[in-house]
Amino acid sequence: MKVRCLTLGAFQVNAYLLQDPATGQCAVVDTGDGPQLANALATMQPRPDLRAILLTHAHFDHAGGLADVQREFPEAVTWLPALERPMFDALPQQGSLLFGMADFDRPCGRIDREVRDGDTVEVGSLRFRFLSTPGHTPGQGCYYDDTYIFVGDTLFASGIGRTDSPMSDPDLMWDSLRRLLALPGHLLVCSGHGPVDAGAGIANQSVPGLSAARAGDCRTGLVSGARIALGVRVASHVRTARDERQCSYRYLLQLHRSDAAWR
Repeated sequence: MKVRCLTLGAFQVNAYLLQDPATGQCAVVDTGDGPQLANALATMQPRPDLRAILLTHAHFDHAGGLADVQREFPEAVTWLPALERPMFDALPQQGSLLFGMADFDRPCGRIDREVRDGDTVEVGSLRFRFLSTPGHTPGQGCYYDDTYIFVGDTLFASGIGRTDSPMSDPDLMWDSLRRLLALPGHLLVCSGHGPVDAGAGIANQSVPGLSAARAGDCRTGLVSGARIALGVRVASHVRTARDERQCSYRYLLQLHRSDAAWR
């Protein structure tokens, strides 16, 4: 498999273009927060035969460019972790509602398939398994084959995914790190932010959080790896009980169900 990393947008998200050498068919992992990925793909020569869009989670910096990519490549099938649906449906309000950044409210785009733990996604002769790794978000997950694992914000280049954001959960992150460590140690880690070390397999990752998880030290892993305080579940801009209610996963789920009733 050919892998190309494209670092995009204000939050420097790593999106990945994957190509099956046997068929030429392509997939992308995550989209960035705007039109940058769509523009880059549209100007590539030859034009990628994009068949799939694999979202690791639905934060606007990873899924906010979906509608732009779909306009340019309408035939591509989009996959979303099933547990991320409420977060995804909140994209038009997510920047302002959850993070106090209205400039990053984004259109949703289209979801064609929902993926669950253990599911398989095929692109040409490529075959990816999905591993659910919640913690950074309720439905964050990873896609992996026999060589690579695309971890989204489960792991960063220098730490583990933050768990001080709205709907994050340090306890779930801890469980997810242990699940990652159970995978084959040679898998090459492709993270959602930061430099990509093409030679660093999971077994050789030395980021603080994963090292602590390997040693069984939950508290040290979460605090030093993600630079968080345990128990913090909402962003610093949340000031009132009403704001906290609006930033809860239950609130997003209510929005999702109300919207679904009209569809």
